[in-house]
Amino acid sequence: MGWSGNYCTKPATRKEQAELLLEYFNADGYTLPTRVLKHRLIGSVWYAKVETTREDGSVLRWIAVCLVRWEDGMLLRKMMDNSVGPYADDCPVSWFSDVPVAGRFDQEWRDRCHARQDRHRHTMRHIRNLEAGDSVRFSTKYDDADVWIYTGIPWLFRKTPGGNACRLRNWRKHLIEIKPHNTQDTNMITQHTRKEVVHA
Repeated sequence: MGWSGNYCTKPATRKEQAELLLEYFNADGYTLPTRVLKHRLIGSVWYAKVETTREDGSVLRWIAVCLVRWEDGMLLRKMMDNSVGPYADDCPVSWFSDVPVAGRFDQEWRDRCHARQDRHRHTMRHIRNLEAGDSVRFSTKYDDADVWIYTGIPWLFRKTPGGNACRLRNWRKHLIEIKPHNTQDTNMITQHTRKEVVHA
């Protein structure tokens, strides 16, 4: 399962990137009639729910998993399917219901996808309850940070050496603890941080 690539201009939006990947998938020239029912670009992985019609008229549904990398003007792709038990595990689990399990590795992969979605739902339940000034601890990558409310939406920021604020990205998988703040200080912290926030 090596990488293939094409020289092309990277589309400006995620939706356009997903559509470009769909075009390349359809142009690969499968031996049997194959069509994409659904597709989605999540992070650096393109997922597609695919339907292939066999010679006897029966239909097989499977999930294509394509690793994506943009490098030196090239779109690099590494294609695989659910049967190999891909490492990437954020495929939409709603796709699994009518796609038959293709062996042990596929089942293990689906279990990991379900577990990841459960963790995400658990995290988002906590995120909805965040308030300005809550202290958040991460398992890796980020030190302790404060949660600040900016334009009514809870965002996580860390302070830069210059005293400004830099928005934390890809932090959900590292979140392990939220410490409630002193509610008496909420309004003061909220107003203060709104004036200080500078996007890095």
